[in-house]
Amino acid sequence: MTALHEAYPGHHLQLTVANTLEPLPRKLGAFLSTFFIEGWAFYCEELMEQLGFINQPIQKLARLKDQRWHAARIILDASLHTGKMTVDEAIHFLVERAGLEPDDAKAEVRRYTASPTQPQSYLMGKLQILDIVAEYKRRYPDATLRQMHDAILNSGSLPPKLMRLRLFGTDGAMAARKAAAKKVAKKVAAKKVAARKSPTKKKTKKTRKRSIQKPTARQRR
Repeated sequence: MTALHEAYPGHHLQLTVANTLEPLPRKLGAFLSTFFIEGWAFYCEELMEQLGFINQPIQKLARLKDQRWHAARIILDASLHTGKMTVDEAIHFLVERAGLEPDDAKAEVRRYTASPTQPQSYLMGKLQILDIVAEYKRRYPDATLRQMHDAILNSGSLPPKLMRLRLFGTDGAMAARKAAAKKVAKKVAAKKVAARKSPTKKKTKKTRKRSIQKPTARQRR
């Protein structure tokens, strides 16, 4: 799994292609965002499983365990940098929820505190690449897997939002914004429905009686 992520078809392939491109931002996209760079390497792990290169149950389980760990990073990244979780709580979370050894969890959390947004870029970046892949297949249904990946890699190390502009133009960026807005609207609608279904407390008879009691003599004075 490490070889897939760090070498081929992960970081080594992606960064080698990016270094051949112009202009400079496509080469040095990591200074803008690591979402595509880390997302691509993480995306390749699942891709290799889909293509049959990872076919042993123990290998598939290891990949899913890593994905659970990367999902935990999103929670910790946001919680640590907004003051909602202490370092000790983050270490405990990684040990209990992600299955890391205490010493490994301590080293991980120390790194997270020094690099806000980077820990979440693995899974968040992968999810955004999956959205780009789905959009590319929808727009170009006759394109082969290699053609699609060549187009993505030849966009360089750009953040996913800029990559959409590179691949699909302003229409692609607009479609992404509309899709995101729809997701937010669905969540808001779901919360409203849940709020309507939740039981409301009715006033007790005692409360109602109190509300219609006449003022006492002392109150009238």
